[in-house]
Amino acid sequence: MFTFSFQHFNQLSAQKIELPELLEILNLQGLEVKKVMPFETDTAITIEVKANRSFCLSYLGLLREVAAFKKHSAPDLFSGWVDMPSHADQFPLAIVVKSKKGCSHFAAVILKDINNNVKTPENIVRVLAVMGVNSVNPVVDLLNLIMFETGQPLHAYDLSKIKNRLTIQINKTPKKALTLKGDEIFLQRGEITIEDERDVLSVAGIIGTKIASVTEKTTSILIEAACFNEVLIRLAARNLKISTPSVLRFERGIDATQITSVLWKCKNALIDVVGGVLHTTMYYFGKDEKKQNKIFLSSRRVNEILGVNLTTNEIASCLSQYYFSTTIMKSFVRASVPAYRLDIKNEIDLIGEVARIYGYHHIQPTLPKLPTVYIKNNFREKYLQVRSVLLGLGFDEVIAYSFIPQASLQILGIQNDALFGKEIVLQNPLSQDFALMRPTLLFSLMQSMAYNYSIGNKNLGLFEINKIYFSDSTQETCFKEPRALGLLFTGVHIDRGFGLMQDIEYGFNDINNFLNLILREMDLSFTLKNESFPFFIPQSSFVIEVKNKKVGYAGQVNPAIWNKILNGKLISTPSFFFELHLDCLEKDKRVIASRLPYPAIIREYNFWLNKKMPAACVEEVIKQTSTLIQSIVIKDVYEGKGVSPDKKAILFVVKYVHPHKTLLAEEVVAIEMHFLKKLDEQGIKLGQ
Repeated sequence: MFTFSFQHFNQLSAQKIELPELLEILNLQGLEVKKVMPFETDTAITIEVKANRSFCLSYLGLLREVAAFKKHSAPDLFSGWVDMPSHADQFPLAIVVKSKKGCSHFAAVILKDINNNVKTPENIVRVLAVMGVNSVNPVVDLLNLIMFETGQPLHAYDLSKIKNRLTIQINKTPKKALTLKGDEIFLQRGEITIEDERDVLSVAGIIGTKIASVTEKTTSILIEAACFNEVLIRLAARNLKISTPSVLRFERGIDATQITSVLWKCKNALIDVVGGVLHTTMYYFGKDEKKQNKIFLSSRRVNEILGVNLTTNEIASCLSQYYFSTTIMKSFVRASVPAYRLDIKNEIDLIGEVARIYGYHHIQPTLPKLPTVYIKNNFREKYLQVRSVLLGLGFDEVIAYSFIPQASLQILGIQNDALFGKEIVLQNPLSQDFALMRPTLLFSLMQSMAYNYSIGNKNLGLFEINKIYFSDSTQETCFKEPRALGLLFTGVHIDRGFGLMQDIEYGFNDINNFLNLILREMDLSFTLKNESFPFFIPQSSFVIEVKNKKVGYAGQVNPAIWNKILNGKLISTPSFFFELHLDCLEKDKRVIASRLPYPAIIREYNFWLNKKMPAACVEEVIKQTSTLIQSIVIKDVYEGKGVSPDKKAILFVVKYVHPHKTLLAEEVVAIEMHFLKKLDEQGIKLGQ
């Protein structure tokens, strides 16, 4: 935002303008008027200045825009300017610019025998007040006014307080300093400082210090105008949490070509108010001036981008109106960009400028004709399939941060191993609670579950489909980010009632059922194989395999882990978790087989097995017995009256079918006897 005085604008303008006309022009030029407030006999106008149009943060920039719009000649605030001689060896103070990266241009003049005890003229105090700036003393007030008029920040030092020399450098060691208001600030490495032999005199482009501040007693001053590195200014200002008008201008870029003319204008204004004698030479340091930016613009390209039909002459006329030097070369326009237009760097920038000058209201809006190509998003398809199944089962989806606490892997018992790899530690985390990139969704889901229990939400199933992160030296970035599904559930699955004498809690068999439902959507089958994971209890820890390839893991979460998580002690029922790496799941092509003409034989088996033994063990034995077994489904799981306390009863439904003939009962009995014998050897018996 930039607030300026309407009266002062008219005083600087070669031709007076009425307020309504000015406001209309500013809006048409893309400088949106945000506020218009009466201020005594004046009017304060606040406009929004886009980041790339830093030249409009000054009266001079606004005068140029208004004059160009009205097709008047460019305004001149430096009339009568005479270039001052610059001889570093004849300048009374040694000045050294140590960092050209930090300071590309630096100019200074010295004014002696001034009287800074006089009052600042009322008209200057009023203009500054309209802009929200308090009057300090004549020197400071005039420097502020010149900055607002020209866009070039200035700074004054009490010459008598500077010890021997002035050094402009990038700070290499942390330092302390006191600002003009007496606040202590801490300077870090990389910030541009202006120092004498003893102290920091100012943080370049941001704020001065008390050491060489100008007061009413000051009689000799050094006035500095410079061009500092925009990025370093921006970083330093953010670090110091300081925002000043000079910061706003430096971080957006200034016109370095006007530094000496601004100094000339400043010394004249100071002499008029505080008197003084100017030293005959000035100090000037500057990089070799760049050649004026020249851009070739094709009329065909302009018309193609904007959807208009402008001739080369019309394009040149538009640009010339806004002070671009133009030369017509057949179907091209060569435009020389004014030095203050830092926003114009290439052809497309110039085309945008042509559109603005020509007038957006003259351009007929049309929809672009773009060829559309459908690219199938396989992951999106998987995501929607999986999400649909889990939401249908009554589970809740969560989205957690990808960052987990520093101690989380230790809580889960995960070491640097082949499965989870080396932990990925953030170099600059927000806090220790967000220090690692998660290699599993388990910890985030456990945090979400514990929080929900703490606010009264119980008997939950939570799932998340998101990225997990691993170190991988084979990747260009040394990291890989596969997408995974995590499901954590605990508590009561089915409430008692409607024939149920007691609540049915989630059990391990539910993992099997949920995996079946999810993978069936992709026409995939899976197997569970025992494998130890540090966060599962040993007897209920499995790896999930699809087509003999590990695609995830499943099991019952070790209850001891809940005690190490905030509010985790509230979860007293067994909790179960599985994680599927979705990128590893390739959907099988569905084969539509004709219906077999031969009838199936369906048998039910009620097995009693150890409570801690998963149903998958029984299912695997039955499945491997014969190819005539078409399907195996768990119909019921029972624990309670009539079953030993350490046992559970699982009712399996097995479907037998032969592709080429009608199965005989004797053939089914032979298959049964085979797998019943194997199960008996494992201690799994048929119940009554």
